[in-house]
Amino acid sequence: MCESVNEEIWEAQSKGHTNLYLNYRKLSELPEELLNLSRIKKLYLKQNVLTKLPADIWKLENLVELYIHSNYLHHLPDEIGKLQVLEKLNVSFNHLKILTPAVSQLKSLTSLELANNQLTFLPKELGNLTNLRDLNVMNNKLEWLPWQLCNCSSLKILSFDGNAVQKIPHQLMTHQGLAELYASGNNLCTLPQDLNKLSSLESLILDHNTKLQLLPATLLKMKDLKMIGLSGCATKELARLPGRDSKELVEVLNLRNILQGSSGRILPLLELCFRKVHCFVRSVSVEKLSSLELPSHVTTLLAAPTGHCFVCDSSYFTAVFLQEESANTALRITSAEIFLGLRDTTCSFAFCCCSRSCLDEVSRLHDIPD
Repeated sequence: MCESVNEEIWEAQSKGHTNLYLNYRKLSELPEELLNLSRIKKLYLKQNVLTKLPADIWKLENLVELYIHSNYLHHLPDEIGKLQVLEKLNVSFNHLKILTPAVSQLKSLTSLELANNQLTFLPKELGNLTNLRDLNVMNNKLEWLPWQLCNCSSLKILSFDGNAVQKIPHQLMTHQGLAELYASGNNLCTLPQDLNKLSSLESLILDHNTKLQLLPATLLKMKDLKMIGLSGCATKELARLPGRDSKELVEVLNLRNILQGSSGRILPLLELCFRKVHCFVRSVSVEKLSSLELPSHVTTLLAAPTGHCFVCDSSYFTAVFLQEESANTALRITSAEIFLGLRDTTCSFAFCCCSRSCLDEVSRLHDIPD
């Protein structure tokens, strides 16, 4: 065994080693000699005292795996984006507050570990990582996720436990390969109504989202979903989902009585908004939306539906109320308070529909005796 780091580097160079293990060596910086090891494919630097990486890190041009977790890094150099064959990057347990967008240049990257840092946001450019399979950003300070993650077409596992994320981007519902979603310990209040669009999802872990009270009924359409965690949520815990028989889990909410009970105008108003906006979007291409001079956030809403109808699967969009409509009327529609007073069920599900006819269908199914 070599007695010093320099001896290990010399041995790796002279013998053409492709792996170099420098864990637990109290390194405060990388030796310049290390950057001459162009043959190195795997570099392990776990639990040192590194505060930065040199800009010349790009010289390790054949690096496939880089493990630098449990150090004191405050940032990554932009030059890290030049490691074009890098497949695995682990920077967990450091002090990163900002992640350089240059990481998005790592076209071969399949695994990105950023857990236990101090990140407050993720760069939208991460959506360029089309080979990324595993993204771990657990235990940071994230309040939102970039919707561009839906462009990471190879993504299988997304972990963002222990953050302050308030909602899952509805654009992510277009992803066709996501198998595991870990979102425990966040500030989620609701889930996307078209959650069932994640047709490959097998595990959905939502433990300790204390504000999460309602689950979308489309969850019951997810045939491949095997595990769902709701421990510590306002809804009660489910260890597993049974087959297509949902009687043990949910009593269908009679939305017809809820919506019509307080104001006879609510349902027609919603239906009018949904149908009007839906027809408008179908007649105007996404490319032309920008020419309407709408605020960017409104254009985004029109380009991507809020959800899909539980009955007929038609897309629906955020409702816009006429100015003369009172704020109280809007609140009765959008606030979860309309469900207060209902008898407790095993889980509370929200069935969203695009029209009166579909809403009646939900109520009809509810009225069918067991």
